Amino acid sequence: MSEVLVGNGQTITIYLHRVGLRIGHAHFAATIGFSDELGIGFNILGRATVFDRILFCFHDAERVLLARRLG
Repeated sequence: MSEVLVGNGQTITIYLHRVGLRIGHAHFAATIGFSDELGIGFNILGRATVFDRILFCFHDAERVLLARRLG
């Protein structure tokens, strides 16, 4: 269990778990944070160990997500 500061200045409790991920052909372990306090429809945090390995591009109007492995 840990606490993080979110965009509105509040501190929320998160629960960190080390999980194995597969995104496309990329397989790796990542530390993911989960919180019931986010209030945004999905309660997953994981930028530190996911977004440094994979580049994501969101095209909301077309409802498309592109992902490319970095490195």
